[in-house]
Amino acid sequence: MKKNIHLFPIVIALILAFAMIDFILGLLIQNKQDKTFRIAGKNESVSLLAFREYKNYNAFLDQVLRHYNQHLADFNNIASGDTVFFPNMTKMEMETQIFRKPDFSTSTTLGVPQKKSGEAVLTFADGLVTVKSPVESAWVPINSNLILGSGTKIRTDDGWAEILFANKSLVRIGPASEFEIEHFQFHQKGRVTTTCRLERGKLWLNMPDVPSKNGFFELRFPNSTMRVNGANFQAIVAEDKSMAIHVYSGTVLAQMSLGSSIDGAKQKGNTAIPAAWEKSIAANQSIHISATGRLIASEIAVEMDATERWMRWNSRRDSLIFSK
Repeated sequence: MKKNIHLFPIVIALILAFAMIDFILGLLIQNKQDKTFRIAGKNESVSLLAFREYKNYNAFLDQVLRHYNQHLADFNNIASGDTVFFPNMTKMEMETQIFRKPDFSTSTTLGVPQKKSGEAVLTFADGLVTVKSPVESAWVPINSNLILGSGTKIRTDDGWAEILFANKSLVRIGPASEFEIEHFQFHQKGRVTTTCRLERGKLWLNMPDVPSKNGFFELRFPNSTMRVNGANFQAIVAEDKSMAIHVYSGTVLAQMSLGSSIDGAKQKGNTAIPAAWEKSIAANQSIHISATGRLIASEIAVEMDATERWMRWNSRRDSLIFSK
């Protein structure tokens, strides 16, 4: 009898241990089936982590991820070490944007395939950065994970901003800059032309080498236009609207555009209109363009200055995003 009494606590302990193991295994299996997670690093956002997980981020995914990450103190400003959960989604769920689970469901209005993506997302912002949507008249402070559509303008004072597009193009805007996503144009067979404009300041673009049949990226400036399909470069527009383009990899096609600066020169009595030109700029080359759109010089690109804050920031962000 005494032996049975001594064995009783051991039996209870074993039962509890097996129950705990079964519970933990159940959670692990459920998590493996239903969702995965990522641990946030320094200066990372939910949208940036989602691009690694899903290769996409849009209003539909934003709604889903906000539901699964209600434990985060600030969804738009996660800290290093935060755990972010990502529900496993099928290709059909991603394309139709219909997601139904026992505890949560959401869908697009029509629940039809959404292969045409006319959205971009702000993956990082630091300092004073404001945004103005096409339906608003006021500039308001911007947050990470904000979905950006056609007509959205972004202005930096002493801040920095990073935008990721659906075609994996990455745009960064330096301090004292004004940038606009003008529009997304959809063509047959899924081709998308993304058109943006830099009115002033600094811009860094890193675009993967995607097939031209999938579309291209067009950048407009006060006095010129660039067409990009796989390149890494920066553009600088000065206060007087003169500018420089430095290409570090790939090739971009630049051409003079009859913009406001040239029209303005005509109104001031300057009848000397620069001749139209087109220039292919290869890796390690630079061009300089006057305020009136005249091609001033073409030369070997200045090497990246690793000591300059803007260049250091872009180098760190590229390593953070493209090395994982």
